Amino acid sequence: MSRGLSSAQQTAAAGRHRQVALLIEMLFDSGTLRLTTAPWDVVVGADTYYRSNRPGYIKPLSESAGSMEGLEFGVSGLNSGIVDIAALEPVKGRVVKLYKVYLDADTNQAIGSPVLYWVGRIRSMPIVDTNKEASITVQVEHYDAELSRPSPVRLNNADQQRLYPGDLGCEMAEELAEKRIVWPHREVLMR
Repeated sequence: MSRGLSSAQQTAAAGRHRQVALLIEMLFDSGTLRLTTAPWDVVVGADTYYRSNRPGYIKPLSESAGSMEGLEFGVSGLNSGIVDIAALEPVKGRVVKLYKVYLDADTNQAIGSPVLYWVGRIRSMPIVDTNKEASITVQVEHYDAELSRPSPVRLNNADQQRLYPGDLGCEMAEELAEKRIVWPHREVLMR
């Protein structure tokens, strides 16, 4: 698919030998954690996407036929600074972006800007730390999964008072919900 790609990226995609890397960006309070599936660190502009010592994986998650599809990222062999960011931050609900970048076959440099491929939120991020290395498994759900959940807020007086104490805007909401409304007959309106 060439939509949204620059001419240099389209040339790289059509080439006989092409290199593609996936870039993972996780947004935390203390900063952005950037990882890559490439076997080397990838520099894009002022940002560096760090590799893991062993190849990572990205696989789809499927829970049921009606669920939004999620992804699972697995990386291992990370340095302690990256593991500290992942361990000390609250992770549930944090935004994760997955980018696709084309790399020059000779210099391994990024060609153009990365293309946004997928956006989601972190569900869980267990860390397994051994004496030799640390492994992180990140389970993320698609950003649109939030749209399929029912809203926890109802249009009634109790929720209105909880959110805005003293507000009387929904005082009659329960009574109006059960009320039968009879519209006037056409002859009444023609008088």
